[in-house]
Amino acid sequence: MEQFMEPKMEWKSLDVLGYPGYKIREDGLMTSPKGRTMRGSANHQVRLRHEDGELRWEKVARLVARLWLPNDYQLPYVVHKNGDLFDYHHKNLAWSRSRIRVDTLKFDVLREVGKGSTLEEINAKYGHNNPATMEFIGKTYREAVRRRAIERIKSDPKYADTPLSQSAADFILFKV
Repeated sequence: MEQFMEPKMEWKSLDVLGYPGYKIREDGLMTSPKGRTMRGSANHQVRLRHEDGELRWEKVARLVARLWLPNDYQLPYVVHKNGDLFDYHHKNLAWSRSRIRVDTLKFDVLREVGKGSTLEEINAKYGHNNPATMEFIGKTYREAVRRRAIERIKSDPKYADTPLSQSAADFILFKV
């Protein structure tokens, strides 16, 4: 019987951030200098001893982002792409100019698509020239346009009984 093996994840030291002995994994799991496992509290923070001896509260997502994500634009906030505030994996995080929650952004993008706004207009309004945010907006926009096209086809009595495959939906997306 095969045992389930967790994928190997990368660990980094928090020494570079001024917290000697602490380590953090790419999904936000942490260890103390004594090797004990640490997790974020209900408010998504951990208490760490800084190199100056002072105890400080730090957000887990921010620690992961500081170690794994480049912040070329010096953006001040970290957002969770999928909206799950307990998913600290670096692939789920992005630097942002505002604290906007991803679920709110998705709602705003869907509303703009309903109004008939173009992708460029939506990016100008909500993207803040942040590549990660603009990528999320693009994915949400394409998904919404695809859904609207499928609904339009299904509502046509001529195609009411025709099953619609993903390839047909992709074809429709480029025809609309």
